[in-house]
Amino acid sequence: GIWTTLTSSVLAYYTLPQGFSSRFGLDQDLAWGSGYFAMTQYLIVLTVYKGFGTINDVTVNRIVANLAGIFLSLVLAAIPPGI
Repeated sequence: GIWTTLTSSVLAYYTLPQGFSSRFGLDQDLAWGSGYFAMTQYLIVLTVYKGFGTINDVTVNRIVANLAGIFLSLVLAAIPPGI
């Protein structure tokens, strides 16, 4: 409820471009960071709301999944092109 509303509002206020340029997409400096945070946050809330697990279980699951994705991207970035 209030936690999601507050964090999403603060996130949108500080990470989206100001003025007319906000209609053209996300900020070039922050890329998808703010959108990914909001999507992960709502995924946790909706999963708990639907009863697929407790808030702690779902949160730990998303953190581990995010870290696994980051690790995989680091491994793939270390492989030289053409292999």
